[in-house]
Amino acid sequence: MVVGKDPVILPSNIALPQFDYIALGHIHRQQVLATDPPACYSGSLARLDFSDEGLDKGFYLVELKEKRQAGSRLTGPPDFIVLETRRFITVKTKILPDEPDPTATIIAAIETHRIEIKDAILKIEINLPENRANLIQDKKILGACQDAHHVFIARHKDRESRSRLDITSAERLTPTEALRIYLERQSNLSPARKQLLLEYGGTLVNQTLSPIEADSSR
Repeated sequence: MVVGKDPVILPSNIALPQFDYIALGHIHRQQVLATDPPACYSGSLARLDFSDEGLDKGFYLVELKEKRQAGSRLTGPPDFIVLETRRFITVKTKILPDEPDPTATIIAAIETHRIEIKDAILKIEINLPENRANLIQDKKILGACQDAHHVFIARHKDRESRSRLDITSAERLTPTEALRIYLERQSNLSPARKQLLLEYGGTLVNQTLSPIEADSSR
């Protein structure tokens, strides 16, 4: 009857003085909606996925004195008892466009969480440029996570947007100018490397073109 449409009730509709304690269920996150009287979600007893990462899991211990009048039978505030349950850990890394050994960088990030990942469900998030993706060695990464209970590797590739010259502008470019613009847009090349390639490219252009064409391309 309520699939896809949970009933919504205001806290003021349930936190009534004739109640000693209102125990709420179904919601997986522990939270307190009211304190007088207490209205609490104890949440799930275990972490279910990475949305529960870092959250305490457990239950509320409530003591009542039966002989007291309804609404005043609590002996004290509810006590949340934290349980030792499976842990979800995320290790995030960012790889730079000129990173020579992305796998070593990822393993170094894992080492900083060595104690935390023991027996945990581990997710390794890797943000990297597309040109570094083929340098990632999963086998070495998994070997560095042997203490974890289970490991996920999630890659997020940064694809560079390529702006195009309009046809009119492109037709006015000499081969050397076109090469220079192309090299300027290569984020994975150092300035020295770009300059060297431009010099070699210019030499090849001059050797290939006729004397008149070579003169016009300078």
